[in-house]
Amino acid sequence: MEIKNKLAFYHNKAKQYIKASKLKEARDYLDMGIVVATMNGKNFLPDEPCDNDYVVEGHTVAKWKMRFWVMIENNNLDKLSYE
Repeated sequence: MEIKNKLAFYHNKAKQYIKASKLKEARDYLDMGIVVATMNGKNFLPDEPCDNDYVVEGHTVAKWKMRFWVMIENNNLDKLSYE
């Protein structure tokens, strides 16, 4: 299955998992969203930083990463273990 709006998909899945109290799954989707956003803003050249001003799915990479991170912090998902 090809997902066209991957970042929106990860964000929405995380919200669904938070509502269902499946916090580890929500954290995993938010982590994936941060990685995908960063990869979308990277030119994959050696030592080249991520372009946070690059627009993906209508928003900058920086805004997407901030959305994911804020959801992680607001729901205390950063305190969960990875076990």
